[in-house]
Amino acid sequence: MAAMPGQAQEALDLTPYLKRDQIERIKISPDGDYFALTMPMEDRTVLGIVRRKDKGATARVTSGANSVVDDFGWAGNERVVVSMAHRFGSRDEPAAIGELHALDADGKNGRLLASPYGTNPDINGAQLKMDLDTATSMLDILPDDQRNILVVAIPFGGDPNVRVDKLDIQTGRRSTVAIAPVRRADFVTDRQGRIRFASGADVKNASKLYCRDN
Repeated sequence: MAAMPGQAQEALDLTPYLKRDQIERIKISPDGDYFALTMPMEDRTVLGIVRRKDKGATARVTSGANSVVDDFGWAGNERVVVSMAHRFGSRDEPAAIGELHALDADGKNGRLLASPYGTNPDINGAQLKMDLDTATSMLDILPDDQRNILVVAIPFGGDPNVRVDKLDIQTGRRSTVAIAPVRRADFVTDRQGRIRFASGADVKNASKLYCRDN
């Protein structure tokens, strides 16, 4: 039997598959006028805001080396809230640092809303803050409320109890909405932004789930 001649295989170009994404996540504003998107850079992740009608860049949020945008969301048609994370040492997985920023879609009115190191602009780097504030993370953007969002406040140190605050995204003022009846709690809200469930562990580390009916 005669042997069939072998056909040379064309080399597969892997470049398109190995190329790093230019955009990781994208969220459109409620009125559809802007995009908020995260872009990976060499040593950090940047959040950018782009006007939809002409693709013009209007604002961006960036921090230092090894900083990562942990979460972000539109709190109304023209204001974005951003939660930051950081890569520490050899850890590849970023850890949220409990810090929230907000700015308008046009880049104006930027504000540090919450930070474990405090939000007082009068305290400079030469002054030492002895006690850390709570770490803060977003819980609910509250689509029907253009002024406030719900956040989870997590104490540092030995206190394992967390609470939910309503946070004013313009001034940074906050008021407590709920305190968990269980330690290290996670919360779930309904469509109206009301706290409905809290789950966590009791003092014996047994899992507990609580439901709120009002």
